[in-house]
Formats: sequence, structure tokens, C-alpha cells
Amino acid sequence: MKNQINPYITFKSGCEAAFNFYKLVFGGEFAYVGRFSEMPSEHPIP
Repeated sequence: MKNQINPYITFKSGCEAAFNFYKLVFGGEFAYVGRFSEMPSEHPIP
């Protein structure tokens, strides 16, 4: 069985810059980056 980590990190601002920094430090690629503005919701997020 292969172990997998699915982290969920939230920021007030600068999230994309932080993620790109982590990618630079740890290497690899992001399989998926979901933004709140792109997620479907019954109650839109302002």
C-alpha cells in the first residue's frame, strides 16, 4: 500500500507565493491547486 499525503493549507493572502516557495524548496509538482474562487458552492464566498 502506498502512503499519500493530501495537505490542506489556507492563508489570508500570499498563498500562491507560499506554495511556489514550498515547491522550490521541496521540489516536485502540484497535482492540483484548488482556489476558493474556483470551487462550487451553494453560498458564494465574498
